[in-house]
Amino acid sequence: MDVLVTGGDGFVGRHLCAELVDRGHAVTSLSRSPDPAVLPDEVETTTGDVTDYGSIEGAFEGRDAAVNLTALPPLHQPRPGTFHDTVCIGGAMNAAHAASEHGVDRYVEMSSLGADAHSPIAY
Repeated sequence: MDVLVTGGDGFVGRHLCAELVDRGHAVTSLSRSPDPAVLPDEVETTTGDVTDYGSIEGAFEGRDAAVNLTALPPLHQPRPGTFHDTVCIGGAMNAAHAASEHGVDRYVEMSSLGADAHSPIAY
């Protein structure tokens, strides 16, 4: 499969990209500031910001699967109506919309660490 991982060079993403490569998949990591040093050599990187639909939309073209892992750091204390909503809600919507527009058959959305109603973290 050809898989796009948004946030692919982040904490979870770098491990997922490595596992996907180990399983024989073609993998592209999308992030605002790609860091190929934390990824296997086989992983392609591309630049995009999930808060800017136009910057990510084309990256979904021709993919069999997409995984959205973009999020703010888990210790970030978001307030409603702030950048948290823009990244974690708006970014997720942009990624899902781009995947749908390009006919991506498999789409996985992963929330942030600590996203629990009983968590002391504001998520």
